[in-house]
Amino acid sequence: MYQDFFSLNAAPFTLSPDPGYLYLSPAHREALNQMHSTLASGGLMTLLGTPGTGKTTLGRHVCLHAGVETEIAWLIAPLSEKHTLAEQVCRAFHLPDNARLDAFLIHTWQERKQAVLIIDEAQHLSVAQLEALCALTNIETDDRKLLAIILLGQPALDDTLRHQSLAQVRQRITARYYLRPLAVEDVDAAVRFRLQKAGCLHPIFSRSAIAAIARISRGVPRVINQLCDRMLSEAALQRCWKITASHARAAGHQVCGRVDTGGVFAILFFVLICTMLAAASGLAWHKWGWLPTPEVKTVTVPVFVAPDKKVEAQFTAAVNNARGQQAAFALLLAAWGYESAEDDAPCDAVQSAGLKCYRSFADLDRLVGLNYPAVVQLKDHAIGSWFAVLSHVGSGKASLLFDNQEWEVSLDWLRPRLQKDATLLWRLPDSGVQRVTAGSPEEDIQWIAPRLTTALKMPVPAKRAKIDVAIRAYQAQQHLPVDGIAGEQTLIRLSNQPDQSLPTLDGTIPARESEADRAQEVAP
Repeated sequence: MYQDFFSLNAAPFTLSPDPGYLYLSPAHREALNQMHSTLASGGLMTLLGTPGTGKTTLGRHVCLHAGVETEIAWLIAPLSEKHTLAEQVCRAFHLPDNARLDAFLIHTWQERKQAVLIIDEAQHLSVAQLEALCALTNIETDDRKLLAIILLGQPALDDTLRHQSLAQVRQRITARYYLRPLAVEDVDAAVRFRLQKAGCLHPIFSRSAIAAIARISRGVPRVINQLCDRMLSEAALQRCWKITASHARAAGHQVCGRVDTGGVFAILFFVLICTMLAAASGLAWHKWGWLPTPEVKTVTVPVFVAPDKKVEAQFTAAVNNARGQQAAFALLLAAWGYESAEDDAPCDAVQSAGLKCYRSFADLDRLVGLNYPAVVQLKDHAIGSWFAVLSHVGSGKASLLFDNQEWEVSLDWLRPRLQKDATLLWRLPDSGVQRVTAGSPEEDIQWIAPRLTTALKMPVPAKRAKIDVAIRAYQAQQHLPVDGIAGEQTLIRLSNQPDQSLPTLDGTIPARESEADRAQEVAP
């Protein structure tokens, strides 16, 4: 209902655990790192937290981003008492009930894959089921566990694990993490993050509303979503563009049954704390000559900033000087460390350097997937069209080069202006071929094997029998047609692996770094 009023392309505060709307606070990021570590090494991990803190969403995020080298089974407790745990795990892995789970795990390991079992609402597992899980952790080789197990549950799971018969289970837990509610600054960042994902380009919630949301929700993401959804609905009904603390207090009463009086008590508490700090600081200065240094916390989610007239004028002037495509190609060549020859056919001129042009008609996400700087055309209804080099993308922002200047813009600003016509340069294999298969010459096999190893994060020997399988696995990972033929689309992605020192959208531009180093060397 409120999406049209606030010009949103989706409802940003749904209660479903959508991984696309997962805000990674420092606590959530640490939990995710530990989950990935468990996936990589095997073993048993417990991720605990009160209801609504985001445990299930983190689990869905892991499933969504797992590559072809991972086999994931998902179970939700309480589990059926009619079937054994092994039978239910087999079903989750899409195996027959009577399948030998140990044989499946050994086969998965031989295929260089990792089997992962995630159990949600694990606080409902019985002692007998936890003992059966312990038996699954015994399936191992000399150097690793063949099954990684992640238990997502409420703190009651920790109480169950203290049962005297579960000592062996406790000993096999390799990682534990307790997911705590969000701090106030993370509540602010999480709300803005979800709004921006839904296409909101202007602030809706006032600072006082965010503070009230943090108090009422106590930092629990699920409650935050319920409050924000209710506030947006009420504000839309009132035709109100700005949500204030009064909206938050009304939503808090309706959603949680809580009356927020935090404003008055917060002022009294603030005065008390300031008085105590002033007294402590004065005493410390009098006795030891120092004052406490306040902690500074940074929230990295972008915020709305009022436009600067001088910057707008400078931007418009730069656009007027970037109407032609030739100047953009010169900047793209400079990113590769080459000078422009003022050639009308720059794509022909770069062939002698082992480079090739590739023209893409894809959207921004697919262009970013190719991971090379590209000449792009932009169009704004107010200032017309111009050409630039998309040189970097990361953290919700992009860098554009035009008129020998670098401009940082948000992806929300870029998407509606970016035309689906871009040209990039990519590095051909050493032999200059544009397709590699298991039947290619030895030189091409030697070229592609280490790049497949880096991309798939598993050893790929330079043997023809292995190359076809590895190419197919990589194509499936990149959502390309799986045919075992490394054509232009596959080679573009393989050619710029992190160890190749080539200009990429998610890294630096080596030519620029080299130029900076030379300038520093000759500086007096």
